[in-house]
Amino acid sequence: MEPGWKGYHRALGFAALLGLSGWIFAAGRLAGLDFIRGDSNSDEEVTLADQYFSLKWLFIGGPPPECADAADVDDSGVQDITDPIIALNYLYLDGNPPLAPFPAAGPDPTPSDSWFTGCAAYGNGSKLADPEAALKIGPAEIVGGPKGLVRVPVEIASSKKISGYAGRIKVGTDLLPDQSIGDAALLRDDSLANYFYIVVRAKGGEIHFAVLLNIVPPPGRYLPPGKLATVLNIPFCLKPGTPAGTYPLTLEAGELVDHDTGRSIAPALESGSLSVLSEITGADCDLKPPNFPPPPPPVEILFKLGEGVGAPGSPATIPFTVRSDRASQGFSFSVDFDESILQADDLTKLWQKPDGTPYEFSAFEIDNADNLPGRSGMEEGYLVGVAVISLTDTFSILPPSREVDVLNLNFRIRPEAPVGTTEVQFVDGGRGSGGPVSNKLIAGGTAFTPNMVDSFIFVNGRINIIDVAVFIRGDSNGDGEVDISDARFTLESLFLGGPAPRCLDAADANDDGEVDLSDPIAALMVIYRGIGEIPPPYGKPGRDPTPDNLGC
Repeated sequence: MEPGWKGYHRALGFAALLGLSGWIFAAGRLAGLDFIRGDSNSDEEVTLADQYFSLKWLFIGGPPPECADAADVDDSGVQDITDPIIALNYLYLDGNPPLAPFPAAGPDPTPSDSWFTGCAAYGNGSKLADPEAALKIGPAEIVGGPKGLVRVPVEIASSKKISGYAGRIKVGTDLLPDQSIGDAALLRDDSLANYFYIVVRAKGGEIHFAVLLNIVPPPGRYLPPGKLATVLNIPFCLKPGTPAGTYPLTLEAGELVDHDTGRSIAPALESGSLSVLSEITGADCDLKPPNFPPPPPPVEILFKLGEGVGAPGSPATIPFTVRSDRASQGFSFSVDFDESILQADDLTKLWQKPDGTPYEFSAFEIDNADNLPGRSGMEEGYLVGVAVISLTDTFSILPPSREVDVLNLNFRIRPEAPVGTTEVQFVDGGRGSGGPVSNKLIAGGTAFTPNMVDSFIFVNGRINIIDVAVFIRGDSNGDGEVDISDARFTLESLFLGGPAPRCLDAADANDDGEVDLSDPIAALMVIYRGIGEIPPPYGKPGRDPTPDNLGC
């Protein structure tokens, strides 16, 4: 991971994306104050700038909000990418509003003990003054006739670097029918990769627009300081029958977002006008710009758990496999198991970065509690984890379109477990140190969940619990007798490439849990010199009284 505060925050951002921020922050909850939910920059108003402030904090090392609860728009106890998206959709797409306290300041109605919430201070932010800031609309002109498509330019000026802008234009219902404009606006440059969020919509005789440039480096997008320049051309369709004339385009509200601080700038507003040179006689209106890039293909994701086998009291391992049709930067997982049958020991990383460097961030937690009767779901008995392999190196990520074994989940079967099969399954909601964890995959900087992706497939795993086999200790070759041929069989297996013993417990003549040179030596000393003894089961077949990792 890159050094310093910026690298720390970048890992934090992706961990927040996965809902695991509490694993990075280890601070206690702070005392609550009155606040407005959604007001991340603490200027006592919820606007576009607040959402940029949150995104900058999560992903590129911006300062944290002074009131963490204010940034937690959905009141989940964790700040992640969901919060600014909810707020943006409320501000510009008629989505659900932030939860209380909103729109007025008040106390948090649902205080929690999450490490990642609290409100140490509130209200110390303010708008950023910029006498040169301006937002201008139009003028626009249309010839008329059968084509009713108009394009209205949006210009901005500022002495600051600008990472977002928004506004509301009153056109009038006599001219403007409700219509879906979406992101079909002709932008200053037409690469959607340069934009994080774009909304242009017409409703109730008004046009609303909001744009946030791509926040993730390199290099991070912004509009440089300068005089008025066109940043957006808004297309919309006029009503058929609109007569020739000049119509006002009234800019009723506007905002610029400062790139460096995430503070809101109130620009001078300059309205414009629309000239219709002749009556609109038809409804020929195509909002799609030329060469508009097609939407990306749907992503296909597989999370698969394998199969393990073991006897009561012995270990059993299940591989965790990931497959996606695009290169993946990381994942999070939440896995449930029957805590009355299994105990999770640890997790082993299988996939390694080609250059041998460690993952940029990883954290795994295990809950082996068995305090509730029966299999109690995600209340106890689960594994959760997150692995962010790389944020920047496109070669050190999970390769696409093939199954990659990323982890081994290592369990121990409880000694009292019955013979049979027990399932290990993907279930959202295992609680890490910071909060509930979901099953997600990061690809292209986006965290995909089953709710977002129709083709997100889960294959659960299982552990087959078998009866312990009977054997004679020292009978390495399995012929029912313990003699010099067993010592020869073990030595050839260890040193001459011979076949492995079918029952490792039988080859472990001294019962130390390992098959090595000491075993044939111990057996020969007992057989031919009467020194020492071979532990049970010896003389006749029996079960191993001292379970170990060998098995039979």
